[in-house]
Amino acid sequence: GSVESLKGGSGDIKSASMELKDKSMDAIENGLTSMGKSAKSLARSLSSATGLGDKTRSKRRQVNEKLSKKKGNVEGWRNILWQLKTLAYSEGLSNGILVVIVLNFITMAIDFDCDVCRRKALPLGADCATYKAVLEISNIIFAAIFLCEMIIKVLGMGVVKYFTSRVNLFDAGIVIISLIEVRPVLIVFDCYRTSQGAADFTQITCPLDECPDKGGSNLTVLRTFRLVRIVKLLRAFPDVQKQIKIVISVLGSVAALNGLILIFLLIFCILGMNIFGGKLVAEWDPGLISMGTRVYVDIPGDWLQDRFPGQWHGRPGSIEQVDPFNHSSTPWLVQLEWGAELAAEYPNLGISEEGFLWAAVKEEVGVGAPAIVQVVPRMNFDNIVNAAITTFQVLTVANWNDDMYDTVASTDPGAALYFYTIIVVGNWMLLNLFIAILIQGFAEQKATQLAENLQRMQEQFLSTLGGLTQAELATQMQALFAKMDKDNSGVIDKRELQKMLEDLEVRLTEKELTQLFRKYDQDGSGEIDFSEFLSLIKDLLQKAEAAVNGGPGDTQDE
Repeated sequence: GSVESLKGGSGDIKSASMELKDKSMDAIENGLTSMGKSAKSLARSLSSATGLGDKTRSKRRQVNEKLSKKKGNVEGWRNILWQLKTLAYSEGLSNGILVVIVLNFITMAIDFDCDVCRRKALPLGADCATYKAVLEISNIIFAAIFLCEMIIKVLGMGVVKYFTSRVNLFDAGIVIISLIEVRPVLIVFDCYRTSQGAADFTQITCPLDECPDKGGSNLTVLRTFRLVRIVKLLRAFPDVQKQIKIVISVLGSVAALNGLILIFLLIFCILGMNIFGGKLVAEWDPGLISMGTRVYVDIPGDWLQDRFPGQWHGRPGSIEQVDPFNHSSTPWLVQLEWGAELAAEYPNLGISEEGFLWAAVKEEVGVGAPAIVQVVPRMNFDNIVNAAITTFQVLTVANWNDDMYDTVASTDPGAALYFYTIIVVGNWMLLNLFIAILIQGFAEQKATQLAENLQRMQEQFLSTLGGLTQAELATQMQALFAKMDKDNSGVIDKRELQKMLEDLEVRLTEKELTQLFRKYDQDGSGEIDFSEFLSLIKDLLQKAEAAVNGGPGDTQDE
């Protein structure tokens, strides 16, 4: 029974172990299945994370590319600015612009007034219209070049630095003036280009004479300001630059004198108007009468003739027109001063409402017609403008005697004192004082320059020989003397001395060299020996030390 019970227990144990084994296998399978799911989930998570990282890296790469591109653009712009700065300060740009200025000067110089309405009117069969068109378009090209120069300098130098220079401000003003003129010039160019001149004078139908008016030709005078830039050529002439600087520096000294001269002119201008105004007449000559000439007209029936007998010149006026075809007996149209008022007050004088009157010269006048009896000299004192011009002409002694003769003949001999005073005080004293101040300025500048050159020469002389002892100085000078004394005569002449001094950086004028040589050529032989030459060098060295160091100097003792 015990054995059977043991067998039964053993079977139960096997059955239980089998059941436990099955459950373990199921658990393992379930665990593996769960791990598989977790692995798939983990894989999906890793895949998702990897995709997110790729997107992040892609965005980061794009940002870096943009930054790199932007940095490259900045570096490129900096490189361009550096190139522009180098160009703006370069001699090549300055010299190129000078060439353009000279070419612009030449194109303006070769322009002239030709018959634009006639074809092949110029030498070699050229058309005037074509010639004018080429000159106009060249003006546009020059304006464009000057604009490019301004842009290069503004970008290269910087706006602030460019506009703080007075020279650049002047250049910018020239460019602005050139741009103002561009549109009118284009209109003129188009007019010349599209119009055709006639082959001969019998077929003149072209409108070219109106081209400058259409283009606003008054603005063409602005281009002449470009010619002022030609003064930049003075860079090639340093001596001329020095003279101009001297003149500019002297201008401050003569400012008061200029004011005094102006006051002097004003006083005598007003004095001349009060003494001679309306009284001057020229020696009668009908050939003097032309357009714009101021004349006196004798009008029949004028009551002033009876009021001032023997003193009345006639009514003043100026020639405005001549028409011998429609007014054969009175060909000259005169505009009278206060003519409109005279016409309203005295309608019987034959003056038009506008103040005009037809007249003839007194030799050809008919009965009862107005006659031109006197001609006003070109230089007169009838108004402030003419008086100022006349006074200035007398001050400069340009044909002053003709003005004096006309004045004396029209008034009395005492009028000559007026002209003598202007000549003596104004010309001989004031203007010569002005010239004396200029000469003094040049002399002072020359003396300053000579002093500076002497200072540099003395400093160079000291740097060569100043630190030598007496023995070293004698030895070095002995070698130099022997080098110049090629014939071993023991003496040198003036030219050899000059060459030796130049080797020591001492350059003297011919007068200074002659005086120095005579001082040490005591026997007057025209030659000096070594001892005299050494004494000369020592004296020069002591003077140089005294000038540079402010006191007497000497070479060091041995």
